[in-house]
Amino acid sequence: ALLQAAGFAVTRVRDLPGLIVFRAVAKLANEAAHAVNDGVCSVVDLNTAMRKGVNYPLGPLEWADRLNVGLVRNGLLNMDETNVCRLFEELVLRQITFSEFRDTGYEWRRK
Repeated sequence: ALLQAAGFAVTRVRDLPGLIVFRAVAKLANEAAHAVNDGVCSVVDLNTAMRKGVNYPLGPLEWADRLNVGLVRNGLLNMDETNVCRLFEELVLRQITFSEFRDTGYEWRRK
């Protein structure tokens, strides 16, 4: 009622594990990680394209970093995502973020 009185549109949703925004961000981050993993673009280029191209406040991989890469990976697995990008596993094993990965480049894929 308070938000409606302040002029905000309020919508009720079922409360499910995983939360709506987290689920959407995790899926976007997964697709973004696939693009980086496939050599389509760099982490920086992808985040910049999404910020400037669709006016997101952060790029998908910046969101993944802020949320925690391991948390996003686990969320994807808990949502029964069958195509979790292996780059998530690599970052979790190395204990680094996408921002830190951008400095190392693509060399790990070629091993």
